[in-house]
Amino acid sequence: MHHIISKNKRLIIEIAVTHFVGRKKLKNIIDSKTSAIEIDLSKIDNDFKIEDLSQLIIDNLENKSWLHNQKCYEEKNDKQLVTYKKIESRNKKKWDKWEKKEEWYKQYYREVIYRKLGEDYFVKQIDTCPLKKRFYDDKFYASVSQDCSTCEHSRKEREKGKYLICLYEYHNRESPILTTLRITS
Repeated sequence: MHHIISKNKRLIIEIAVTHFVGRKKLKNIIDSKTSAIEIDLSKIDNDFKIEDLSQLIIDNLENKSWLHNQKCYEEKNDKQLVTYKKIESRNKKKWDKWEKKEEWYKQYYREVIYRKLGEDYFVKQIDTCPLKKRFYDDKFYASVSQDCSTCEHSRKEREKGKYLICLYEYHNRESPILTTLRITS
């Protein structure tokens, strides 16, 4: 969350990369009576150029949306109220879609294990890595920072680092069409 001051009014700027503003945070924003916008950078490539980032943040309008417009909310004239209701409706659809996606991801959660490797040093690991990245003490595992952070199947940590989303099974599942073709042929 970033704040700017313009004409003696504060504006909250949310940058969405992996997480968008949820209902609880939006309620806090509305309760604070502070206008807020969200800039969606979730589709930016990891190897972006700084010029592209500047263009997305400053110039591009398609990836920006109002989370809350306090002036519109206070004045509530007909035109602004219609705009405000459209914003609320669009945000509700976005949150519902996001919540369904997050619920779907839960089936692919892998518990993050914190292993002590010294007096004050811990590493985060995932036991039973399907790619069998590392092997120790009769178990395959993966290092979250070294293996999972660059893995095509990894979708970031959730619930304050307690879980990591691993889509290996999803990406390597059998297609129902292929299964049917094998059975019938």
